[in-house]
Amino acid sequence: MITAPGQHDKAVFRLPFLFIGTGIILFFAFQLYSAGTLALWLREFPRGPSGWMHVHLLMLGWATMTAMGAVYQLINVVLQTSLYSRKLGYAHYAFFTVGALGLIYGFARFNMVFIALFASLTFIGILLFVLNIALTLHKSKLWNTVTISATCAIVYLTLAALTGMLMGLDFKYNFLQIYHERVFGAHLWFATVGWFAILISGFGYKLM
Repeated sequence: MITAPGQHDKAVFRLPFLFIGTGIILFFAFQLYSAGTLALWLREFPRGPSGWMHVHLLMLGWATMTAMGAVYQLINVVLQTSLYSRKLGYAHYAFFTVGALGLIYGFARFNMVFIALFASLTFIGILLFVLNIALTLHKSKLWNTVTISATCAIVYLTLAALTGMLMGLDFKYNFLQIYHERVFGAHLWFATVGWFAILISGFGYKLM
């Protein structure tokens, strides 16, 4: 089936803007919810359900959602090739969005069933994203500082997701014991430095 150039351009931009638009909406949701519950939030210990809810609403709902949309958009510019599969991208969006929203709700209610179920959906969404980008990079066979940075970033995103799942299992089975804090530290470093910082610095070279 032959499509007009304008229709093709819209199809290319639709997936990235779906992520970025959702990220913007959730950023405003974070701001409004934080302002409405500021007094309660400040009194509570940050390593608790309310703190987890706020952090994941910001980091998963806004930062990661927006970063994934930016990767889907910029990968075409960096590699001068199309994404491996836009259908896989939409499946990623469905799993990740439903999973992240359900996980945030589970933290807000401190419902372990919700947390376990929707954390698994979020994890599946992340794996679909990693698979899609990895196959796109493999298809292009173009290796430079930007593509290597993108590869490292998605590896660290996977590690951040794995350590998050590991901590969730530890709350149920308590098998990490004294190592829980180390896994928590690794989770933070994998997410903030490994995923976000490497991704931003890598694509920053291309944009400059």
